[in-house]
Order: sequence, then C-alpha cells, then structure tokens
Amino acid sequence: MEDALLTANDLNGAPSERSSSTAPSDVIQGIHYIRGLAALIVLIHHASGYLMLLRGYDEIHKFIPLFGRYGVEMFFAISGYLMATILPRQSASDFMTRRILRIYPIFLLVTVIVVLQPVWPRPLNVPSLILAPIGERSANTLGVEWTLVLEMGFYVALFGVSLAGLRGHVEILASIWLAILLWHAFTIGEIGPQSTTIVNFFLAPANIAFAIGLLLPRILGFEKASKILLLTGLISMVVAHLVPLSIVRAVVAISSACIVGWMTSVDRLPFIIDATLSKLADWSYSLYLCHVPVIVICYNAMPNVSMPVLFIAGIASSLAVTALIGPIETHLHNFSRSATRRLPLWFKAVFSTVVTVMYLGIGIYFL
Repeated sequence: MEDALLTANDLNGAPSERSSSTAPSDVIQGIHYIRGLAALIVLIHHASGYLMLLRGYDEIHKFIPLFGRYGVEMFFAISGYLMATILPRQSASDFMTRRILRIYPIFLLVTVIVVLQPVWPRPLNVPSLILAPIGERSANTLGVEWTLVLEMGFYVALFGVSLAGLRGHVEILASIWLAILLWHAFTIGEIGPQSTTIVNFFLAPANIAFAIGLLLPRILGFEKASKILLLTGLISMVVAHLVPLSIVRAVVAISSACIVGWMTSVDRLPFIIDATLSKLADWSYSLYLCHVPVIVICYNAMPNVSMPVLFIAGIASSLAVTALIGPIETHLHNFSRSATRRLPLWFKAVFSTVVTVMYLGIGIYFL
C-alpha cells in the first residue's frame, strides 16, 4: 500500500508510451483522493472492529463488516496501477531499491516505537520484519503487516520480471496471473493471511487487485472505460454482500480495483474535501502503520468512556499521532528518493539483490 503514496513527482520522468488520456499526470489527483479515502476506510474499520473485539460493542461494526477489505484492496489496486507506469521506466535495481527504501525505514521506525511502549501487548517478531510470507509464524506486531507482506511480494515479483527482460510483457503476465487468481478464488477459496507462505503466496485472492491494477492503464484507454468500471465496481459491491464468505475477498478486490480505475477520471474536488483527502493521502502510510496500536492503547486507557465517544477518541488519537509521524515519513521518503538518484548502479544492484535474497530465503526457511 505504501507505493500508493507516490506523488506526481514520483511519476514524472520519461514520457509514457500510453495515450495522453491515461497518462499519470492526468489522473494523479483522483489517485491521490482514493488513497486518502482508503486510509480513512481502514481507520474506521479497525476503530469499530477493536471496539467490538475489546469491548464487545458491535453496534458500529455490524454495519461496515467489509469496510477494511475495501480500503486494503484499494491500496493494492493503486499500487498495481502505479507500478504499471513506473516499471517500464526504471532499471530493475533502481525499481527495487526505491521500493525497499519506501517500505522499510518508516515501517521499522514505527515498529520500534510501538514495541517500546510498556502497554503494548504484542511482542516483536524478528523474522516478520523482512515482511516475507512465513505463514503461521508471522505475528503482526502492528496488526497490519500481512498487507505489507503481499505488497513486498508483489514488488519482488516485478523485480524478477524486470530482471528477466519482460517489462514489456507485464500486461500479458498480469492477465495470466488474474485468470489463475480468479480460478483459484472461485473454485478453491481464500488463502488467509496466516496461511500465506512462499509457495502459495501468489494465489492469495487479495492479489486480484494488484493484477487488475496492472491492467488499468490499458483498460482506461478504451472509450467509456471509466463509466463501465464504476458500474462494475458498484455491482460488485452489492454482490460482495450476497456471496459465500470464501469468495468475498475476491469480489471485494474486483470492486475496489474498478473504483480505483474510475477515480482516475476524477478532477479536483471542492476545497474542504480536497484538503482533507489530500492530507490523509500524504500521510496514509504513517496512519496505516500506527493506527491499530493507537486504537488499542486508547481503548485500554479509557475503560469508563461510552462506546461512541471511545470510537471517536480512537479515530482522533490515530490522526493526532499520524500528524506527528507523518512529517518524519515525508522526510525519510524525500531523503531516500534523493539518495537513490545519487547511488551508483552497482550498489543498487547489490542492495536490491541482497534484500530480495533475504526475503526469499526467510520465506523458504519457514516453510
């Protein structure tokens, strides 16, 4: 989800070979909005979910049971869309180095801060810090790492595609992957986060949003594609509440990816909405990483507060902490981008390869 935090500057560079109607510079505002909306959706979902889990109060959560899934899948679809535009313009080592430096620094910083809190009940799980799929041994210290595992695996796969000289065939590969994912999701069922290993990782239905995201630049080149995507997304939202639980994730992924595709056609919104969603988008990775610990600590620290007030307090506390961490994230991101441009190619090649080998090695070791 973190590369859903890319800005227009990240997408500037060599001209896109796609038509101007789907060029990133034309659609980045809509992507920015959906990024902020996705962050807010996940925050609300967990604020209501932990209120139910810790206090037994489900009067809010029962109305939004799929909220969190939509938020996560929107982030995945955004990542897929952006990577489809970025991958052809960067060398394999440059691509992977940028992804690594985007994901890990702020993730490790927030993890250290959280585990140092004496009131935080979850211990540090060192093997999971590499964000490799290690199945049942993967303990989510922050409560959200399972999504970063999928995200990192997605980048590792694209790194491999680039190394193999197949960057020009991403759409074909994404189409094949999507077909396999849909077949597996609708015939076999979901692979849960705690069951994801290096072997079955790419069959997890949550990856459907990544695959569709990779295809969105091509899809958006067709006439009336945005309207068709919106209609498909809305229909899928309804269907998601009617299908068996085993395929809900797949349907939500389809719906979320379609909504993201439609949002690429959205221009600037009214000021208040623009300012709110833009700020949420700017710091959405920080918010995503810190909000579960903040919510849990807040709920445990306020035992005698009414449930609706506690719900609001959890959301407000998460946003307040994000306002503190967000500027640090921005600084780290800007520094890493600048450093990546200055690093010699050989260093980026060694660095990206070493991290990838560690990722794959830990995944294989914990099979």
